[in-house]
Amino acid sequence: MTSHRIVQRVARQFRDFVCDQRGNITLMATLSAIPVVAAVGAGVDYARISRETTALSAAVDSALLATISSENSKLSGLTEAQKAQRLATLKTTVTNYLKDNYNSERGASAEINATLVINGDTVTMTATQEMPMTLMSFLGTPSINITVTSEAVRGLAVTTPIEMALVMDTTGSMGSTYMNQAKVAARQLLTTIYDGDKATKKENPNIRLSLVPFAAAVRLNKSASDFNMDWIDTNGSSSVSRINFSDSSWHNYMAWSKMKVGSSSLSWNGCVEARPRGSAPFDYNVNDEPPTAGVGDSLFTPYFAPDEPTFSGSTSSRYSFDNSYIGTSGSPMETTGISNSTNSSNHANRQKNINKYNNRTITAEASSSYGPWYNCARTSVVPMTYDRAKIEDGITAMSAGGNTLIAEGLAWGWRTLSPGEPFTKVEAGPTIGGDEISSYDSKWKKVLVLMTDGENNVSGGLNSLNGSSYSAYGFPTTTLAKNRFGSTTPSQAESKLDDAMMELCTNIKATGVEIYTVAFRVNTTTILNNLKNCASSPAHYSKAADGTELAAVFTAIGENVKANLVYLSK
Repeated sequence: MTSHRIVQRVARQFRDFVCDQRGNITLMATLSAIPVVAAVGAGVDYARISRETTALSAAVDSALLATISSENSKLSGLTEAQKAQRLATLKTTVTNYLKDNYNSERGASAEINATLVINGDTVTMTATQEMPMTLMSFLGTPSINITVTSEAVRGLAVTTPIEMALVMDTTGSMGSTYMNQAKVAARQLLTTIYDGDKATKKENPNIRLSLVPFAAAVRLNKSASDFNMDWIDTNGSSSVSRINFSDSSWHNYMAWSKMKVGSSSLSWNGCVEARPRGSAPFDYNVNDEPPTAGVGDSLFTPYFAPDEPTFSGSTSSRYSFDNSYIGTSGSPMETTGISNSTNSSNHANRQKNINKYNNRTITAEASSSYGPWYNCARTSVVPMTYDRAKIEDGITAMSAGGNTLIAEGLAWGWRTLSPGEPFTKVEAGPTIGGDEISSYDSKWKKVLVLMTDGENNVSGGLNSLNGSSYSAYGFPTTTLAKNRFGSTTPSQAESKLDDAMMELCTNIKATGVEIYTVAFRVNTTTILNNLKNCASSPAHYSKAADGTELAAVFTAIGENVKANLVYLSK
């Protein structure tokens, strides 16, 4: 091929490069006074221009996302003087951002001229830099200008849609006052990411949400669209399903039906226990392994807090049957068929006695905290949905009660995001059809927001019989083979829950899920450090001293998440 033809081909490539506007950003590369020169010189400089343009484009793209996610990019309500001042400040910020993030071949010496235009929700950013030529400089073209322009419209569409799980502490320490503050904050987060209230923004095809209220256990909604009894151990096949009873034929699911409310058999209410520990990768309590038929320990055991006997130092769960506590020493219901002795060995026998449950009438859950539901979250998980109203209703329903087991909240928040069972579906919205939960490597960004007002607390060391209040992890005094804490020493119960929490954080982040953590009214060093380390980065951790700060934190999280809900125009 002749030199003339080579030069013609390179010149045509230059023209195509300058005119190319494909991709996520509008690109203009203005090349000044480039003569038709030797093919070698043109080819070398063409490669340099292409490399620099790609680097500058990436930096402008990143700066634009950072700008549009900031409240400072909203100019509505400002005077012209205030707008000018705001724009000047933003321009300085953008210029510094570009310097920090533009990986030029000239390093810090690269001079960038940036402009910023904001028109309502539309933000346009242009960056220009002068680039010296090498071989072409000897032929009269010492430099060219590379110009990149990018435009974004807040909330118009998305580059990265969101699947987000809200994991909310609803333990007794929240009380009605702090619970209401948490509800306000959670609703504020929704208003932020949807860019409007629930009346006007009922759904968004790029936003999927789930809600996981937690206490010492989590409650599933048996009426939810994506619930399946196949996940549940209804025949006692799990190794932790029969440990509460003296009769080996009894198991947790069966025990519910043995009692009555009024004349009706008591139905299991959806509360579930942690799955048992095992050898990796089957440490089921801290992973998202799907429940599998025929693998008992992979199933979820119905929660069953036993009726505990009354004796000195015992202050935990006692049922009310026929208006009298089963736990009363010497009660016929508790001691039928068992010696009336109150020594420690008989305490365990009395607790496991199945006769006290069989065909007994129990006070309805709505009227008593004491029953097999003791310490479980009072409201249910809302699985992944497009329907904002389902999440709003779930937030409204949240009620405070029970101890704190953060690991179970995290585990179920993760499961609502995980593409495998127990949840695989996204519930339809008012006009948006249902869908599948995305895979970990899909375009959907998975986010988990954890809010708690305290450390893991199941009252470890509570009494000599059980060692703690009942929780999804059972009692720490359970034999080690069936012990979910990983220790039979009650004083270690809560530190073991901390370990499980941090193991879950590590496992969740390893799948690519982004974790935000919020410490609400928390001052204990251990849990503060754990929440910091659980978060995806220091910027993903926040501390709120009161309801006002909590609302501000949730708004900021919403703004950060909303940064993904940005359309970069073509």
